[in-house]
Amino acid sequence: MVKAANLPLLCWHGGGDYRGMEQAKVAIADVL
Repeated sequence: MVKAANLPLLCWHGGGDYRGMEQAKVAIADVL
């Protein structure tokens, strides 16, 4: 369930800057 929730986040930030991916990692780490 967590992976399914993180998938859209990765896809959303994946198309943006590298900073966007860093923010996604922080968000995922915060959820875990």
